[in-house]
Amino acid sequence: MLSVHVAAAFERSKRTYGSPRIRIDLQEDGMRVGRSRIARLRRESGLIALRKKAFRATPDSCPTDRVMPNRLGRKFAARAPNRKWVTDVKHVRTSAGSLYPAPVIDLFSRRAVGCAISTEQDGKLSVAALTSALEARGNPRNVIVHSYRGGIYGDDEYVKKANARRLRRGKGRTSNPGTTR
Repeated sequence: MLSVHVAAAFERSKRTYGSPRIRIDLQEDGMRVGRSRIARLRRESGLIALRKKAFRATPDSCPTDRVMPNRLGRKFAARAPNRKWVTDVKHVRTSAGSLYPAPVIDLFSRRAVGCAISTEQDGKLSVAALTSALEARGNPRNVIVHSYRGGIYGDDEYVKKANARRLRRGKGRTSNPGTTR
């Protein structure tokens, strides 16, 4: 009889509850049963909970009028400083919430020449990272700045700043920043 109640609670949860949640459901219905017993009954009945995919927020891709060619062409070596920079945004989970660091790396030295960190993944982050790199390197000109196709690298302010400094923006294809297609 208990296995029928376990199966019913499992189906009510749209096949997502494991033994801890099923136990809570059954306790709310006035039944006294242990988690281990529910787990055993689930196993014997072949009731396997479906796992949800983790939610991962990604920025919109750049509009097609903002898509830049891939200027690196998988050539990640530079002969001198301030010739090729690459940038990307990472997502870091902390106990206080999410942070988004955006380093700018010089491919000659393989060191960060600029960086910005924000709690929001927006155009201000990309502009702050680029500004940091430009100030640290004395506003060089004709640097290839390679990024992925994320929307923050197509932001109006970012594009204006890069064009004003005569930077040559380049982007990799979707989901693969270093490829040539």
